[in-house]
Amino acid sequence: MNLLRRFPTTVLTSGAALAVSGGVLAISGGSEVLRVTAIAIMLIAAAEDLRTRRLRNAFVAPALVFALTADPALSTVAAGAICVAPFLAMAFWKPGSMGMGDVKFAAPAGMLVGLQLLGTLLVVIALLGGVLALVAYLRHGRPATLAYGPAIAVAALYVGFVL
Repeated sequence: MNLLRRFPTTVLTSGAALAVSGGVLAISGGSEVLRVTAIAIMLIAAAEDLRTRRLRNAFVAPALVFALTADPALSTVAAGAICVAPFLAMAFWKPGSMGMGDVKFAAPAGMLVGLQLLGTLLVVIALLGGVLALVAYLRHGRPATLAYGPAIAVAALYVGFVL
């Protein structure tokens, strides 16, 4: 038990995600289960983001592991990195406007949709984020903090699984 306290939750959950994803691949031979697992983790994280305004690494890291294990190609890594870029730019351009959890959360979203649908993903994220901002403004009557995780997760679900 003392050994578990020494490891961060992120390491434990990522290790568990890697073990489960390897097992799923070995048993089923398919990557679709891994993709669905990644998006399920992202939706759970988005719900927590709505509640707490935090995207914890304990959710982001396993989503990354599952998304990458589903398709371990270099283009998948590139899609994740490219998807992170506009969020990182916003976080540095206007500090406080975008949390680093949101920045990291964009990576599994990009990995799930791939390079071909990355532009569509970013547009849908921006549109959903705008809707969330409008709802937050109407509810509070002033600019309010915004949980951007739901926009990222729902956009990844829509672009990666519906389109």
